[in-house]
Amino acid sequence: MIKFYLTLTKQLCKHNPIRTLIAAVLIILAFTLYKIPNSTYFYQVERHIVENGTHYYQTSGGTVFEYQQTQKLIENQVDQLLKREGMSELGITLAIFLSIGIIFFISSLFIEDSELEYALRDTIKRNIDEHIIDGEYFYVAYSRIIRRQKYQTDYPASSSGISNVRDFLELPIFQTKADIRNKKLSKIGI
Repeated sequence: MIKFYLTLTKQLCKHNPIRTLIAAVLIILAFTLYKIPNSTYFYQVERHIVENGTHYYQTSGGTVFEYQQTQKLIENQVDQLLKREGMSELGITLAIFLSIGIIFFISSLFIEDSELEYALRDTIKRNIDEHIIDGEYFYVAYSRIIRRQKYQTDYPASSSGISNVRDFLELPIFQTKADIRNKKLSKIGI
């Protein structure tokens, strides 16, 4: 099954380069976001309140920070400053772009497009095998029965009705009588 997904990915990259480029940009953006260092922010503390062992620091902007331990305040000539680490502005901007990009990329995957169907059919066509059992022709790709019929055809994948990966994964698995017998014997330990 891994070979199927690798071949499908190769075909998608070949037939849909824009989607592949967007995915690569999103991956690079995610790694870049991970590498951006946090920024240090200083807040002017107006009040420090302790209630039930919890320390509350109210800043001049009205924001209240809650801590379980006393925080070291930086003494300035006039003010006391609370030092906090946080995501930098660049990191926040990249995170927003990454989130929007992921949402658009994932939503584009659910859209039925002819390029995906073409890539899937091309992947199946390249890896199809023909088996003849009791006068019936079985066309199998990645151990899934693509088509079963009484006569031979030159293009078994062309009219198989497979338009997405879910359709392919719902196809029955091809097993010969020997495969079924060996599976049953291995279950009982013989």
